[in-house]
Amino acid sequence: MHMPYEYMMKNPMLSPTAVEPRDGYNIWLQFVDGIEGMVDVSYLASHGKYAALADRTVFERVHINEDGVVSWGCPDGYNIDADSELEICTESDYIALLGLNPSEVWGMERESRNRIIREARDEYETAKTNVKKQIAIG
Repeated sequence: MHMPYEYMMKNPMLSPTAVEPRDGYNIWLQFVDGIEGMVDVSYLASHGKYAALADRTVFERVHINEDGVVSWGCPDGYNIDADSELEICTESDYIALLGLNPSEVWGMERESRNRIIREARDEYETAKTNVKKQIAIG
């Protein structure tokens, strides 16, 4: 379940700032607030126009477009409009990277959802800081 693009625009923490292709159908994502991690997008590669992602040269074209959306440019010969890109919404990926179940979170009332996301983000940052301290001591 994905929330509308407008929700992402009102909540800039959900905006991706970096993306890189990785092995298989994995992409590494980083968001504006520093949350980062691997996301498996293999579920896309067999669905309609997203089947183009099965071509590794297409998959490796992943980038963040001018609208701040993770997307892939496709060469001619694929069944998409000439001026369009394959795009994915990453709001649920952000929530999953925090260790939360996106379906449960999106089903909550807005105030509860925002509180849960804030708490999970704080826990993520604390864990990240602790790892950095361990490495510095190590």
